[in-house]
Amino acid sequence: MSGLNALFLKNPELRRNFRIELSPKRLVTAAIITGVFALIVLPSLTQRRPASGSPYITLYLMAILWSQGITLTLGGAISCWRAVRRERELNTFDYQRITRLSPLELAIGKLFGAPALAYFVTLCLVPPAVVSAAGSGGVAVDFLARSYVLLFTGALVIHAFALMISTISDKGGMSSGLLLLMLFQLVPVIGLLFSASPTTSVQNAGRTSALPFYGIAFPPTFLWSALELSFVAWLMLAVVRNIKLGLEAMQLFSVWEGLGFAAYCNFVWIGFYPWRTASRGNAVVASELLLFAVAFFYAVGIGVLRSRELVRRGLREVTAALFGSARWLGPIGSFAVAAALTEIVIIIVQAQYSPWESGASAARSLFLVLYFAAWMARDLFYLQWMKIRPVRSSLGKAFLYLGVFYLSTSIVFRSALTSTNVDAAFAACLVPFPLLRQWTEAQWNAAGGMWLLALGAQIGAAAVFAYLYWQEVVGLGSQPKAAPLARVG
Repeated sequence: MSGLNALFLKNPELRRNFRIELSPKRLVTAAIITGVFALIVLPSLTQRRPASGSPYITLYLMAILWSQGITLTLGGAISCWRAVRRERELNTFDYQRITRLSPLELAIGKLFGAPALAYFVTLCLVPPAVVSAAGSGGVAVDFLARSYVLLFTGALVIHAFALMISTISDKGGMSSGLLLLMLFQLVPVIGLLFSASPTTSVQNAGRTSALPFYGIAFPPTFLWSALELSFVAWLMLAVVRNIKLGLEAMQLFSVWEGLGFAAYCNFVWIGFYPWRTASRGNAVVASELLLFAVAFFYAVGIGVLRSRELVRRGLREVTAALFGSARWLGPIGSFAVAAALTEIVIIIVQAQYSPWESGASAARSLFLVLYFAAWMARDLFYLQWMKIRPVRSSLGKAFLYLGVFYLSTSIVFRSALTSTNVDAAFAACLVPFPLLRQWTEAQWNAAGGMWLLALGAQIGAAAVFAYLYWQEVVGLGSQPKAAPLARVG
């Protein structure tokens, strides 16, 4: 209890944000605006009930819920996104970094303090929502309670994600941050769809069926809110890890944390995937599933990349006996191995519902496992090499060049990427898009040699970028150190 008391009741950062966001003038203004809004849509309360007398959800209640959702998710996310970034622009964040506050206390203070006004506006709209639900019947009250649970947990995920973006962002990058925040607004919407359809029928909402997860039926609200809270924990781990570090020393996750987060993301979607209905007797493992699994390791792997300053510090800390290529090439290699193991798990799971008809299907599945793992390693080694190069905005330029590469390849091989011939197989030497096409067994075997060439190209490119990255590390380690000052007198 003492730990929770220090985190919430006696947290100086939380109190400071409350004083800023919940000033009397702001509270009065917000209360007046929300009261006027509630009165404007009040006439919908008088709409006629169905003749059958069955309970129903009023349009007024739905309007209030969507208004609360927009206010708390979007408004709170913008506040959290500006929490660290704004103070860094004003050159006041360094003072917070040197205080005696722990990283967790600082992160909690910003997570719940920055969107305090959004929470207050949401609370102001609770009374009219409760009145409307109570007038519609007990099922509407149950629907309202489940909606509020999903709204709160979904907002926490978005706020934690926004705070993480704010923590690792410098004074630039506004457009990218806003884009990511807009994409993340899908979280509460998906949660609401899992709980109940946004219809005006309370009966449909009350009869929401259980949600299967690894074959076990869970109440949708419980399952979705539990998963959202687990993602909050992962995101807050990244915030706590970096919030008191300088931008040049930040690393979103450690290698083991990144592997754990990527594996957990795959654990979640594998549990939801309808293996029985999706296999449809197909003996070939769908490449889309394997690429989807690798995509999580790809995305999280970007957050594990080391900056130039981190490499320098690592070189100073490591003794000569421990200095070797495994220390620097191992993290991306471990991500490639973990991705391959996850793909093998997916193959085994699907094989339970779609037995292989021939050894050719097993060989094709093995190729897909190796290809996607090598492709991910190629891109991550390229991004890591670019990130430690002595240029400004190195990682941003790396993403720009990578985007141009994929776009130009798609344009040049446009006809090949939409067909299933040898030319399309050749395009797999550069990009994985041809593997997302539906290849028959005969077409796949006809391009057998080209598939081996594509796999070799991915492995070769990954080795080249790994070598370039290693050369940069060696160059940083061989830079002459400043000579000590000579003693005078």
